[in-house]
Amino acid sequence: MDTVKIPLAAKHQGMRVDAGGALTSARRGSAVLRRMMMGHLEQLATQFYSGDLAAVDEFLQLYCLGEEERKQAVERNGKMEAHTCDTQAK
Repeated sequence: MDTVKIPLAAKHQGMRVDAGGALTSARRGSAVLRRMMMGHLEQLATQFYSGDLAAVDEFLQLYCLGEEERKQAVERNGKMEAHTCDTQAK
């Protein structure tokens, strides 16, 4: 199988959100996070359909999704950066 380079966004430097916690928690603040996620999904759709394929990576980084898969993609792309949520507040 041929290796495909995936368009990746720059490493996310700001606050990140654990999508699993935001979507499954019944705490009051989680409703705010879900509304924020909806806004980010709408922004993702706009960017993606405008041709910005790296917007998908940006969204996935923001919500701590696919971290191991991203590390592999970074290695396949030959870039020397990858980030995990391990040290970030969830």
